Amino acid sequence: MAELSEKIHYGDSRDEVYRAAMNADLPCETHDLEDIKSGDPDDLYLSVGFPNGQRKRRIYVSSEDADVLRLHRFPLWTFIGDYNAVLYRDKDQIEAVVGPAVGGVGPMLRKLMNLPGVEILDASGEPVDLDEIDDSEAVNNRNSVELYNGKYVSLSTPWRLILTESHAPISMEISQNSPELTSLIGGFDAPINAALRPSLKINVQGIERHDVAKKTLDECTASLFFEMDVKFEIALSLDRRRAISRRVRRKISEDGTQLRPQLPRRKYAQEAVTLYSYGRTALNIPLLQYLAYYQAIEFFFPSFYGAEVISKIKNELRDPRFDIEDDNQLQRIVAIASSSGRGAGSEKDQLLATLRGSLDDAHVREYIKSADGMEEFLAQQGQIKGVSTISLSPNAQVLVQVAERVYKIRCRIVHSKADGGPTASDVLLPYSEEANKLNYDLSLIHYLCQRVIACGSRGSLWHA
Repeated sequence: MAELSEKIHYGDSRDEVYRAAMNADLPCETHDLEDIKSGDPDDLYLSVGFPNGQRKRRIYVSSEDADVLRLHRFPLWTFIGDYNAVLYRDKDQIEAVVGPAVGGVGPMLRKLMNLPGVEILDASGEPVDLDEIDDSEAVNNRNSVELYNGKYVSLSTPWRLILTESHAPISMEISQNSPELTSLIGGFDAPINAALRPSLKINVQGIERHDVAKKTLDECTASLFFEMDVKFEIALSLDRRRAISRRVRRKISEDGTQLRPQLPRRKYAQEAVTLYSYGRTALNIPLLQYLAYYQAIEFFFPSFYGAEVISKIKNELRDPRFDIEDDNQLQRIVAIASSSGRGAGSEKDQLLATLRGSLDDAHVREYIKSADGMEEFLAQQGQIKGVSTISLSPNAQVLVQVAERVYKIRCRIVHSKADGGPTASDVLLPYSEEANKLNYDLSLIHYLCQRVIACGSRGSLWHA
């Protein structure tokens, strides 16, 4: 990687894009596959840092992308949030890639293109008469889609659905990605089946700021996507930039020993293992994954909290001063016993009892220290709003801190100010910046879940 200089020339449209970007103070760099000193333009890649709120989004520009960008005032464009979406200030439009909320791209397209009002476009972008379409070749093709008038066209056929009202200050259009957007989201950012995914164009006057553009996009898509689902059972979502998910890495044991697979001896609670397995399958859905692990731990609340209550009762009965004829002492036994069970005792108390029954401070200290960067992250204030930090200082009660943090994150996921009172934190939303910071907490609750399930095992799977 190197800063571009006057000595580097691509010999194609990238030179024009580079000059326009530099004139607009957009950061540019050149990248190569082998050795930049080779000077071979085929091995060079131009990257441009486009505005993205308070950040920059680095886009890699090929010669084909540059052929498109050079025709437009691209320095006026800005990316919106972490979406594959762009505000075109020069033409008062927002364009965002749309994908299926559930299912595949093909089924989504078939439903969209079958809607009344969809127009099929010719090579020049003009609508054609649907009744004049010759579908003799497409009618039996597996890659075709049926229009609402019964005609068939290929899934790759240009189309559009315009949504407008005469007095509305905005209009929308769902259609294939524009060449401009395609030139910006290629390579790593390109979604799966990018060539087929449509985009939503929102035409609205006077938007200049990123935060206003994001608010407009969020509000418009929330309304549109909800109505599309309710009226037509088409579940849509905005496509997001494909971020690299940072996997929490644990240090290898010093002795380098490896475990060999063995025939399992223990029988584990099937209900808890089902929840645990569900969490393992919820990749890239951190809130759902977190709740699945929490529910697997919660399954053991009655047994571990009950065991703690039984221990307290035993201690009362072992006291030589205990008098069975003393009603006050008997009442104390009743109070202890009545605190047992799923409906008794605070949820935080039951969580702490379950963790204490499965591991101790030393286990948690060792795990946190074994994961690169986890100790620093968990000790840092303000990473996740309303969630307490965890200190590994010598006298710290680590399990108590862990139970507090796990419980508060769980509450952030399932509760909001509406049901938590004025002091409660906002609900932890999917795709939010805070949700994207859950990697270490997911790793921690995953480990806790494993320990609880193991310690809550139910005897032997087999007998000799």
